[in-house]
Amino acid sequence: QPPCHYSCFTCNGTLDTNCLTCKSNSKRAFLISNNSCTCNPAFFDNLVATCGACSYTCATCSGVASNCTSCNSANLRTISGNTCPCNAGSCDNGVALCAACSYTCATCTAITTTACISCPASSLRTLTGSSCPCNAGYYDPGSVTCLVCNYKCQTCGSATNCLSCNSTNFRTFTASNCPCNAGYFDNLVPLCESCHYTCQTCSSSAATNCL
Repeated sequence: QPPCHYSCFTCNGTLDTNCLTCKSNSKRAFLISNNSCTCNPAFFDNLVATCGACSYTCATCSGVASNCTSCNSANLRTISGNTCPCNAGSCDNGVALCAACSYTCATCTAITTTACISCPASSLRTLTGSSCPCNAGYYDPGSVTCLVCNYKCQTCGSATNCLSCNSTNFRTFTASNCPCNAGYFDNLVPLCESCHYTCQTCSSSAATNCL
């Protein structure tokens, strides 16, 4: 009797559609519609009895492990040619499921999800080394887009918690705040305005508003 096709365990002919049973542990399943032993999902036919495993990046593949024919969207991967790269905002760390980058990054390295390669557009962040800190005058609220500091602050940890002051605005850092220097008053803009020359301290520029 002629030998079975390599994909079959028992058969009634030499073709791959003449299978009667499939070999156990061959990563094949019997397809009753055409009497064949097809490779299980995530495995490919490498012309021997036991199917080969696809690359961890592929949902299905053909011919060789790295030739993806489909991707698993739940793993944050999308088909591109014959590969399944990680979607933007995630990185490949050597397993099927891509790791989500830190919210501060648009793209990141596989070394760590906080090592940014680029920053999100319109996030008011600038790539500095491998991080995406907020631009000067903005703070990190724990989400993608940085928020503006209080007008008094040069840098801040929150809307009203100044970390530094701009001395050219005649402000001096005092207990997480940036009050105007003596002889100047706060007119609700970054630059403090000069008091009337008769005042040491004041609430406006008028000579009648000395404090």
